[in-house]
Formats: sequence, C-alpha cells, structure tokens
Amino acid sequence: MSINKHGQESGRGSGEVDAEGGTGFELQSFVAKALIASSSEHHENAKQELKAFFENMTLLTPIYSYMADHLRTIVEEEKLARQSYDELLVMNGQNVSVLRNYAKLLIDIYQDEDTSVHGEAYTDPQQQSDNQTECNPLQQGGNRTNVKNNKKKKQKKEEDSTSSNSSLGMVIGGLLFVAHILAIVIYCISMAIYLSQADKYQVQLQNLKMICDLATFSTELATLAQMYLIHEFEYNFSYSGSGDGLAGVVRPFEYVKQILKENADLIVSITSNIYEMTTLTLPWEEQSLEAYLFQTGDTQCINTIGEMDQCEGDINAIHADTTSLIQALTQLAQKAQQLADIVGDPHQMSNYHQDVQYITFNSLNPVLGSSKRAIVEYWQV
Repeated sequence: MSINKHGQESGRGSGEVDAEGGTGFELQSFVAKALIASSSEHHENAKQELKAFFENMTLLTPIYSYMADHLRTIVEEEKLARQSYDELLVMNGQNVSVLRNYAKLLIDIYQDEDTSVHGEAYTDPQQQSDNQTECNPLQQGGNRTNVKNNKKKKQKKEEDSTSSNSSLGMVIGGLLFVAHILAIVIYCISMAIYLSQADKYQVQLQNLKMICDLATFSTELATLAQMYLIHEFEYNFSYSGSGDGLAGVVRPFEYVKQILKENADLIVSITSNIYEMTTLTLPWEEQSLEAYLFQTGDTQCINTIGEMDQCEGDINAIHADTTSLIQALTQLAQKAQQLADIVGDPHQMSNYHQDVQYITFNSLNPVLGSSKRAIVEYWQV
C-alpha cells in the first residue's frame, strides 16, 4: 500500500509538474502573440507616417510645420516595433515569420536590404516551409545555446540600429535645417513685398489727399470772389474794419486778396504735377465739363431804394463752354491770380466782373462735381 501510495503520490507530483509546465507554455504563447500584434501595429504606423512625410515633402508648397511631427512619430513607432521584434527573437529566434517581418521593417524604414536579406536567410528551408503559413511562437523551447546566440544577435542588431538611427538623425537634422532656411527666406521675401506694398499704399493716400485738397481750394475761390462783390457794392473797396469793437464778419480786402492768391498758387502747384500722381488721365482730360462764360456790362437797373440807376457788372449774356477738368481748374487759378494782383481800383480791369462771375458759378457746381468723380475713380483703380 505504501508503495502504491508513494507511486500515486509520485504520479500526482508528475502531473503537477506537467500542469505547471503547460501553464508557463501558454503564458509564453500569449505574450508572444501580444508582441506580434504590437510589433505589426507599430510597424504599420511607422510606414504610414513615413509615407505621409514624403507626400508632404513632394508638394508644391510643403507644410513645414508637419515635418517635425512626422519624423518624431516615425522614430517612436520604429523604436517600439524594433523592441517588440527583439523580444520575439529572444523568445523564438528561429521563427521565420518574425525574421521576415523584422526584415520588412528594416527595408520599409531604413532601406537596409543587406541586413534584411541576412535575416531572411537565417533559417533553413525546411523550417521556412513548416512555418510559412502562420507564426507559432511556441515551436522552440529554447536552450542556453540559443539564448547566447540570440544575445549576440541582439547586440549586433542594436549596434546596427544605433548606426541606422544616427543616419536617420542626420537626415532629420538636415531636413529641419533646410526647412528653417526656407522659412527664413520666405519670411524675408514676404516682408519685402509687404514694405513695398505699404509704401505704394502710403503714396496713393498722399496723392488722394492732394486731389481732395485741390477740390477744396477751388471751392473756396467762390467764397473769396463773393467777398470781392461785398467790398465793391457795400464799401466801394474802402472797408476800414469793424468800428464797434465787435468781431467783423467782413475780412479786409487785402487779406481776401492774399488768401485768393495762395489758393491760386496751390491749385497751380497740384495741377502741374497731376500726371505724376496718377496714370488715370481720363477724368482730368475728358471734355465733359460744362463751364459758364458770362458777358457783363453797365446797364440800367433798379437800385436798393427802388430807383432806376446805372449798374456796373450786370450780366447780360451767358454762354456754355465744354471743357475738361484740368483746363477749368487752370482757368480758375488764372482768373484768381488776376484778381489777387489788382492794384488800385478793380474797376479798371475790363474783365473784372466776368472773372468774378466765372469763379463764383463754376467753382461750386461743374468743377466741384468733376473733382469728386475724379477722386472716386482714382481710389477705385
């Protein structure tokens, strides 16, 4: 009984050892499958990211901000895939599928055909035929000799991987350097274009302001011409200023002449340079402005007290004259200059009233309207 009992106990002991061995075997199989799945996933991620990197680099306008992310992902995914393959080779260094997948990784990422061919030719043809259909990480139990060989292989592969990583790092560094140089060049070119356009826009605004000032100066001539008539008919050109100590609304005649002369000079200064400020000459040269020409003379009229009297400068005829804006502005400046240069009694000028009427009526309506159209067309170009 004791013998049988010992035999039974011995048998139970053997069964327990087999069960434990089977459990370890299954755990090793599970770990190997997980490593295979992980290595395949990281391998595919690295390959897809490398593809995206080169697609971006071959664009007409590459997106340089994506380059660093692509390269970082390639390096990380390749490192994880290589670590998984190294662990699989330690567990089962004779498995054909593992070696083949590792060789594919070397070709896909590093184009290392020499090392990959050596890895694919490592196993004998019979074992390649047996393991071609599926990857079974449990075919070899491994022994100490295989472990030593695998360690040597691992060290050699780590050295090769370090060398490959160094080359890849140099490539990445070179690409990043080129990307930064291109970014700096593009920035400098963009800045130069911006400054050029800004200067051009500033000149355009300055010219537009001068054209607006031209319209202002020509319009002010009408008010100054009417001041001439006030001095003539109200004070007979002998206004001495306000005598009640209050501010006078009528400016002295000499002051009016001075302002009239300044406006005339400014109009001449701007119109003489108008072709340097704009290449759009049609609004200035188009014969579409209808100016009014007045014929004046001394006639019988009713004075302020209702009696018939001899009136000077009475308008007895009006004629229309089709001209251009530049010619009308020149006429306004010339007539204003003549009125400002009067010395003595203005009645001595035969065309005194004609010039006053020309400035009064033409500067407010036809000239100002044409000036506004020229301003709008200048800005829209």
